[in-house]
Amino acid sequence: LGLTTPLVSVMVAKEDACREYQSSLEHLTFTSELHISMLTSLAREHLPFARDIGPIIEAQISKVFIKNNYI
Repeated sequence: LGLTTPLVSVMVAKEDACREYQSSLEHLTFTSELHISMLTSLAREHLPFARDIGPIIEAQISKVFIKNNYI
């Protein structure tokens, strides 16, 4: 019937927020104050999903460290 429950709406919003944040984070390839400010604003907008966005940031940091042989 196309009806969505509040739980489904929250899950979809969470997936969208995480996808949007990850996509933006992947475009951060050098130190850019503007881009970092945008990511900070995006995280604030999606504060209810902070527990989901945090691991995305951690994974990106790990990926960069491994790629650049920092570990």
